[in-house]
Amino acid sequence: MRQLPPKYDHDVIERETGLPNPMWTDADFAWPNGTPRERIVRAAKRAARWLRQVRTAASGRAVG
Repeated sequence: MRQLPPKYDHDVIERETGLPNPMWTDADFAWPNGTPRERIVRAAKRAARWLRQVRTAASGRAVG
C-alpha cells in the first residue's frame, strides 16, 4: 500500500519554505489591490466623480 504524504498546516509550510501558503484566503495576500468586489466599487465611485466633474464643467460653472 502506498504511503500518502502528510497533510501540512499553514505554519508548517511557512516554517519550511519561508512563504505563506498561497491557498490562504487572506484578502491582503491574495488581492494586494483589494478584492475584486472592492475594486469594482472603487471604479464605480471614480466614474461617478468623473461624471460629476464633466457635468459641472459642461454646465459652465467653475469646477473645484
